[in-house]
Amino acid sequence: IESTMLNGYGYPFSLFYGDIFLYLPAALCNLHVPVQLCYQIYVILVNAATCIFSYLAFREITGDNETLGITGSLLYTFSAYRMLNLLIRGAVGEYTAMAFIPLIFLGIHRIYFTDSGNSIRASSFMPLVIGFSGIIESHILTAIIAVPFIVLFIIFFARRSADPRRITAWCWTVILVICLNLWFLLPFIESLHMKIIGNDPEKINQIQHYGTYLIQLFSLSALNVTGHSDVGTKGEMPLSVGLALTAGLLVYVYALTNRRKWKLDSEKDYRLSLYYLTAAAGALYLSSVWFPWDSLRSLDYNTARFICSIQFPWRYLSAASFFLT
Repeated sequence: IESTMLNGYGYPFSLFYGDIFLYLPAALCNLHVPVQLCYQIYVILVNAATCIFSYLAFREITGDNETLGITGSLLYTFSAYRMLNLLIRGAVGEYTAMAFIPLIFLGIHRIYFTDSGNSIRASSFMPLVIGFSGIIESHILTAIIAVPFIVLFIIFFARRSADPRRITAWCWTVILVICLNLWFLLPFIESLHMKIIGNDPEKINQIQHYGTYLIQLFSLSALNVTGHSDVGTKGEMPLSVGLALTAGLLVYVYALTNRRKWKLDSEKDYRLSLYYLTAAAGALYLSSVWFPWDSLRSLDYNTARFICSIQFPWRYLSAASFFLT
């Protein structure tokens, strides 16, 4: 499979990563556009999509506030971890997937905050369908990362989740996501029966040393570009949420302590902000060296293999960047 890769050993790219978004740069390459320019065009398109999708999500989540929509789009598009993926790691699948995270929560917001008595139309959950499909087709590890936070939202708003209209919307969402991506998911699932050895099976669950330290998460600058923390933070990539989101977190905590004085006790906005704070804290914890990744194998080996397939805990900074924004 892909026998020209890795000095003839091959690599099953198309089984593990969707190719659909690569057809445009591939088509340009076949029209004799230089490969570097094809890549640059792709980056521009992904940046544009990230700007637009995050603007739509943040504008609607903040009550159709145009200014906050633009501000949220800027903060998320230029978030430190996204810039790391774009400019240092060149993680094409991961920064493409980050473009679709806002669509997921735009769709969830529409499903959960439709006025009672009104039916939930397909237009409400379609952003969720498109967003999750986009993530599956670009970086399936980000889909694994997103699922726990979707489940957390369902639990956080359990009373609303029990509404038959929302249960129906969730059922349609799952059906549509599966149907739209069956052409990729079916070969992906079938490949589990193939004898493909991509990692040392004794080390696949040992990823804790790749976690981040507190000083990294909230650092203001870092110039190194390597990858794991078993010998401390020397030589690491700038694995930070960045100055802007750190400052925003402090502003939020300050607002929270003054919410009664400033009359910010709107039930919907207050509970929603608490969810995003909880989700951000959870994502930061999962990205850190303190989460017991290496101990998961003692609970169940196969479950640990699946959960630890994210390879690097700091991938959770993609979700943290959205929630903090």
